Amino acid sequence: MEGEIKQTNSKVGQKSWLIRVTDQLKMFWQNLYYKIFSQALADRLSDLNLQSFELEDPEIKTVLALVGTEKIRDKLIADSAGGSKFDCHQQAHKLGRISYEVFQVKAFQNMDTSCHSGLIHGAMEAFLQERGTASLASDIKQLCDSAASAFGRFECLHGVGHGVLAYDDYDMPKALQTCHTLFDSYSQSSCFGGVFMENIIVAEGNGVVPAHQTKWVSPDPYFPCNGIDQESRIQTQCYMMQTSRMLDLYEHNFEKVAEVCQEAPLNMRPTCFQSMGRDASGQTLRDPAKTHQICQLAPPEYQHDCIRGALYVFIEFWGDQLTNQPQQFCQALDEQDKGYCYSLFGGRLPEIFGKSPEKIRQICQYAEPDYLDSCLKASGLN
Repeated sequence: MEGEIKQTNSKVGQKSWLIRVTDQLKMFWQNLYYKIFSQALADRLSDLNLQSFELEDPEIKTVLALVGTEKIRDKLIADSAGGSKFDCHQQAHKLGRISYEVFQVKAFQNMDTSCHSGLIHGAMEAFLQERGTASLASDIKQLCDSAASAFGRFECLHGVGHGVLAYDDYDMPKALQTCHTLFDSYSQSSCFGGVFMENIIVAEGNGVVPAHQTKWVSPDPYFPCNGIDQESRIQTQCYMMQTSRMLDLYEHNFEKVAEVCQEAPLNMRPTCFQSMGRDASGQTLRDPAKTHQICQLAPPEYQHDCIRGALYVFIEFWGDQLTNQPQQFCQALDEQDKGYCYSLFGGRLPEIFGKSPEKIRQICQYAEPDYLDSCLKASGLN
């Protein structure tokens, strides 16, 4: 029997080796062909349907291996009209997973934070699916600490949460405990947020494991927040995502969500309304006027929480490709809220462009003249 197993393993190894060699030869000849006929490759890239491709699409994987992640990412951003035609975040998730399959750990070197960092999240999901969580802290420290900015590091850690929940078979308490193994409180909290987002996404049929079901959703709009560890960091991260679940329950009725947030635990109400602002920005595909209109559904004492959540999506969706998008939202607000918005905005810029004060000044220049100083002062440059 042992001899039969060894022989079988040997045959499997030979078959795997043969597949790898065949794939390498195929890629060699394709690269050679497209060096000669470059327009044919450009046409092939142009023909990709990036709005609705699936992970199993062999054409995406082949073209990605030929042209690299950046060119397909740029096409995704262009095809989605910067996320205003369709939300490119979930498609970027898929692209990140495929990129990891093709380039392995090198995939993380070629990613930015556009499309709300979907590339980073997807690659991290694939990384954890392959590597597991046995050496999570050391693996993640090496990957996430190499991010180009504090914001990139956060998004890397958030992606860990997505991947951990999928790897732990959507067992939320186990996934949260896995997040606890990371090296500091900030890393753990960032991971918690990814866990809660992945839980909602998989309930919608768009998770890392698309056909999977989660037991951690119910008709109760406060679940799973009221059914898990009540530690303040975990509760905050849960409620930061919870209005996405509420919108599913109430057929995207923001008036109902505002009512439900008012009945959340008192200390979580600001977070719930910040979550509502985050969802408002996402649901409207970052339309400034429509997002502002939704935030006006929040009670006066929670208006700024909603504005904060909405503004952060404008910022985080573009990441290091940010230009004037968040300022357009600030401009759409009532006069009494503009100062708050521009100060909040300026305060986030060092997180994204910390090593480039020139870039921060350039971005603040898009502000309305009366609020330029608010942006610069909040960023620490004035």
